[in-house]
Amino acid sequence: MVVTRHNSEETPSFKENSLSVHGFYSRSLTAPSTDKEKTLTSENSLDLSDVELSLKPSPHTYFNNKGTTPPFPSKRQQKSASERLQIKHRTKETLMMLLKKVGEIELSDRVKMCGSKFSTLTCGRHVISRKPFHNCEFRLCPHCASRRSKKITRKYLPMMTEFLKTGRFTPCHLVLTQAHRKGETVAASRKRLMKSFGNLVKRKFFEEHFAGGVYAFEATISESVDSAGCWHSHLHLLVFRRRFFDISLLRSEWKKVTGDSHVLRLDPVKDIESGLREILKYVSKPLDIAKFKPRHLREFLLMKGAKMFGKFGQFGIFCRKFEPSDNQEPAEGEEVYSGYTEGDCCPFCDEPLFEMVLAVEELIGFMRRLEAVPRLSSG
Repeated sequence: MVVTRHNSEETPSFKENSLSVHGFYSRSLTAPSTDKEKTLTSENSLDLSDVELSLKPSPHTYFNNKGTTPPFPSKRQQKSASERLQIKHRTKETLMMLLKKVGEIELSDRVKMCGSKFSTLTCGRHVISRKPFHNCEFRLCPHCASRRSKKITRKYLPMMTEFLKTGRFTPCHLVLTQAHRKGETVAASRKRLMKSFGNLVKRKFFEEHFAGGVYAFEATISESVDSAGCWHSHLHLLVFRRRFFDISLLRSEWKKVTGDSHVLRLDPVKDIESGLREILKYVSKPLDIAKFKPRHLREFLLMKGAKMFGKFGQFGIFCRKFEPSDNQEPAEGEEVYSGYTEGDCCPFCDEPLFEMVLAVEELIGFMRRLEAVPRLSSG
């Protein structure tokens, strides 16, 4: 709670002490130490009309466990299209520098060409599509990671939508973690995690409560004091829950197969498309390259060909029998408005479209100028 007085008197000192307000927010007051502050805290002497209150989200409120949306806005503002492209460009430059340090000069040159120039379809006020001239297909490349995410979403979203019609399932986001081990490579950490996961899905409890789903592997670098530099591997799963159960039972099952880990999280997913995109975010996004050291990159390069995404269980069987509809989806790497070509009318302002070839720096600057104009959309 932030207290602001509008007169010239000395403002009393208030410290945080968690106090629940309707279960949504927390505010804080502690007893003042001076006599002057004590008089201000009494109900008769504290004039609330002279005080501004600032409420903040309580750290003890867990909306996601109930599948609800917090009534307060997120602190993390959604980035604009130009900001996202700028982050990809900076990540790519850091990756190129690391590749050169480990002696992968040819791969560094491939990454440099990827996303360096774009064929941009625009009307001068809106960007309808942007397609790179070159793709490196490197797993850590941020441009190629975005393309993989779109490709997997187009493939699996129709399957999941149809699978939900076959039974009374609740889609959930399940996160499985394991204890880190010092000196363990990322390949060894992944192998240990996937072995535990394979044993989990075969257990009777898991088969009775889940109808399969998809999984995505993610590995991050720990920053804690006792495990600095260690790989922290975990799985993000979009699972189809058959019925409700006590989460402690699932933790117990996970500890039985891992031997030393019981930490997991299970959150219901309201919208299957947003849930799938959330899962794919972990498999498609590049790792935090800024935390990488040359040895981390060398270890990751040895994982070439390792499976990072897959399906399992009853949903996996359904996918093998699934027949897609005749509706053609956009090809890989194309944008939502991929059907538009030069000379067509812009879907936003009806102005004629034209094509430009822009370097990535020019494209970022062009998109920033468009975003600075109010009420303009971009593709």
